[in-house]
Amino acid sequence: QDSALPGYSILIPVALPKSGAPLVQLADTLFGQDKEHSRLVAIHLRKPTDHEAYRSGLDDAAQSHDPSLAPLLAQARGRSIPVEQVSFVSRDIPGDISALAKLHRVNLVLMGFHKPVIGKQILGGTVHRVLQQCETDVAVFVDRGFRTAHRILVAYLGSTHDRLALDLAARMARSVDAQVTVLHVVAPMRGRGEQASDARQAVNRIFQEHGQHTPVTFRVIEDESPVGVVLHQAQNADLVIIGVAEEWGLESHLFGWRAQRIARDCPSSLLIVRKCDPQPTVMRAAADTEQSTLSSAPNQT
Repeated sequence: QDSALPGYSILIPVALPKSGAPLVQLADTLFGQDKEHSRLVAIHLRKPTDHEAYRSGLDDAAQSHDPSLAPLLAQARGRSIPVEQVSFVSRDIPGDISALAKLHRVNLVLMGFHKPVIGKQILGGTVHRVLQQCETDVAVFVDRGFRTAHRILVAYLGSTHDRLALDLAARMARSVDAQVTVLHVVAPMRGRGEQASDARQAVNRIFQEHGQHTPVTFRVIEDESPVGVVLHQAQNADLVIIGVAEEWGLESHLFGWRAQRIARDCPSSLLIVRKCDPQPTVMRAAADTEQSTLSSAPNQT
């Protein structure tokens, strides 16, 4: 985003200590070789106890030694990544995460998701509220034994969130020499026309940015079930990257797209990404307003 400082910057909120190290590993892949200009901000916010209820907020003094950040800091040291630490008591954790992202002018908020991936709660609670209100790009990481990102699968149907997925995949590919496959699933009898051509152009544009040509495999598959195709192809991937969808109260006007099922059933680690709305207003994703948008908007393909 335009307000971000030079280099690439990532904010990682740590809820559980054990989640910090895999998130740093992912951040390192996104930073690539340019660590000198990269910034990593690690935050741990906790709800107040009774006696702390009146002294919480962004202006609290940060704790310099927060044990919840220790695994993250150890991983970052091993990768020579400098870390800015922020830790305080918060009455509104999603709101403070969003405020800190804006304050530090980061490019990406990278969060872990820890609850069992079942039912409608897959992106519930804090994660969902950050996705709704944060004025920064957001990526939610579902760790299923992540070790490396050498084989990356991007499911691309055409939304702005999917383009962020392409951008992050291209960053990783430049960093770790990954094999990226972009899977463009279209309805039968429509796969060889303008839709596929537009998708291919979008992929080529992103993977040839900055004068670098990053190898990418672009595949068009005609199928009534994009979810089934992605789940089948995911068996051969280290990491799958997908854009958010309407079932989480976020935009998607794309046929047959049930990202929640992908999140639940995907055998590999998963990165669910949400592109920041460029408008200055905070994202509002109440179901009623979203539904009116869906009913009046043409299909995006």
